[in-house]
Amino acid sequence: MSNYQQRIVTADGDETLADLLTQLGALGVTRELPAYTRAAETGLVRGAGTTSIGNAKWVGRGTGDAAALKAKYISAAQDRNATIKAILAELKAALKEVDEAQTAAMWTYVREEFDYPVFIATPKSVGITATGDTGPHVANDLPEILNKWREFRAWQDSGFPEGGI
Repeated sequence: MSNYQQRIVTADGDETLADLLTQLGALGVTRELPAYTRAAETGLVRGAGTTSIGNAKWVGRGTGDAAALKAKYISAAQDRNATIKAILAELKAALKEVDEAQTAAMWTYVREEFDYPVFIATPKSVGITATGDTGPHVANDLPEILNKWREFRAWQDSGFPEGGI
């Protein structure tokens, strides 16, 4: 991934851009890609996240003719904008592949390390209405769920025999 920095800022080795960057470097100014960033995850995370990269930025103030050289660079880079965008798209595709590989590795690990049964129940009624009414006439799935949970625990205690509960 590190070779993309030079490819992007020089439009894949364009001599004019490389020369201007060399001159700017001598004046204390460089053109650099920002650090990779991870997108903020919200809600239920299904993957390892996504990595992104921004456009190249100027680093350093420079002295003397730095402003004029920057202007020349920007003008020359505009003529090669399609090449720069194509390389940046290539980098983003490579980052996506890395993210997908990381997600696949993460789920492989999760499936291996957390390979055990989990009791899950979704009662439709729990013995109380929205108005607070309770009693024998109000539906209640909890006693049946408790019995199923006890069966699950007995199955766990017996070493998870084949066939399940």
